[in-house]
Amino acid sequence: MNSLLCGSEGSLVMGSAAYLINSRFLVHSALSVQGIFGSQPVWMAIGLVVLLQLGWTYLPFMQTVFGSAGLAPLHWLVILAGSVSIFLIVELEKWVLRVRKSPDTPAAGQHDKASASTQ
Repeated sequence: MNSLLCGSEGSLVMGSAAYLINSRFLVHSALSVQGIFGSQPVWMAIGLVVLLQLGWTYLPFMQTVFGSAGLAPLHWLVILAGSVSIFLIVELEKWVLRVRKSPDTPAAGQHDKASASTQ
């Protein structure tokens, strides 16, 4: 095992974090202050997982146990770029879903006006 393994683990952790932030809203965009920073528990969980990942990557005893190696700053930039890409691809998917949604289809949680007036 080497820095390639650490890079792939880092990619999984950071990509999952990007997806977690984005999946708080199924169809609506997460590209807002509320969408990105609106959940303190999400950021606490991400912070904990990132700290564990950094420990696994850089603590000497962990490198010995797992046969891993530290990552260069360029590796972290590639991981960050991949995470941002995941976030933006999911945003694009949600945008496509919003555009394709028929305007006469009621939004989730709303009743059709015609059926509501007959009740």
